[in-house]
Amino acid sequence: MTASHQGTVSTHAHHVIVSGAGPVGLTLAIEPARRDVDFLLIDKAPHPFAGSRGKGIQPRTLEVFEDLGVLDRMVAAGGRYPPQRVYTEDGPVDRHIMEHQDPVPAEPYRTPLMLPQFRTESLLRDGRGAERGTRDAARLVRGGAPAERRVRARAVPRSWTAAATCATRTLCHPATGS
Repeated sequence: MTASHQGTVSTHAHHVIVSGAGPVGLTLAIEPARRDVDFLLIDKAPHPFAGSRGKGIQPRTLEVFEDLGVLDRMVAAGGRYPPQRVYTEDGPVDRHIMEHQDPVPAEPYRTPLMLPQFRTESLLRDGRGAERGTRDAARLVRGGAPAERRVRARAVPRSWTAAATCATRTLCHPATGS
């Protein structure tokens, strides 16, 4: 896919377009950024989301973050789930709802990480993540009136992109490799 955006001065073609600058879009944008592939990250919101629609990062996502080189920052900023207080006839009892499980080769991360969405996005946007691409090889387009922010995308036949199909198995479909 190629994409171009019209700013106040120029039009630029991009090889990859990522729609949405939330946690998923930012995660996807890291891949072309770290491979110096020209991409465009777009989001209809004028600013990053300040709240948290989710606070748990699941073990498989931790594996993806490790592959992308952002896991250490996530773990440093996050933590374990706190105990849950349950009231019984004998009084209050604190129970861990997420018991720690030791890693095994097939599952190197077995316990979810508690980290709010706004913090996850902030870590993905910092200088070693997706924002690197928005400074060096791409542009982040946020909000604005439709006349001010236009993105035109054109899909190209798959045969044209055969050389660029699956640079990393982390973000590929497991059955097709693309």
